[in-house]
Amino acid sequence: MVRPERGDLFEQAIFIVRDGEREGRSPDDILREACVIAEECTHRRRSRVLPALMSAAAGAAAVGAAWLTTAIIF
Repeated sequence: MVRPERGDLFEQAIFIVRDGEREGRSPDDILREACVIAEECTHRRRSRVLPALMSAAAGAAAVGAAWLTTAIIF
């Protein structure tokens, strides 16, 4: 269980450790790995925003080009 020092939204995050995987690892090692996993989740979410914005811009450009083409022809 990880309790963030700051943040208004989450009180705690719970990570379930596999049976037998704790042997030979300190609590700091386990906490460090949990933080790495949480950080990876935030990076995945950010990486989805840019392709969505690029798709929206490409769609807007295609609509603009189609409108311009029809305005010139007709």
